[in-house]
Amino acid sequence: QLASQVEQAKLQVNKDTPVFTTIRPVTIPFEKSAPKRSLIVIVFAFLGLVLSSGFVLVKEPAKEILKSIRS
Repeated sequence: QLASQVEQAKLQVNKDTPVFTTIRPVTIPFEKSAPKRSLIVIVFAFLGLVLSSGFVLVKEPAKEILKSIRS
């Protein structure tokens, strides 16, 4: 009977013990750390410009090359 009481006490202690502990209090940052949205927009706009320009410049010569290969 004493062993069961000890076991019950251990279970109660485990039940009352919090699952996590707070290391330091929560603080709200003053400025965003990431992602830098303006940089992402500029990079992808530049990539879009480069890729679309490349497509336009390569499209016609590629058609001509394919025509000459098929003939």
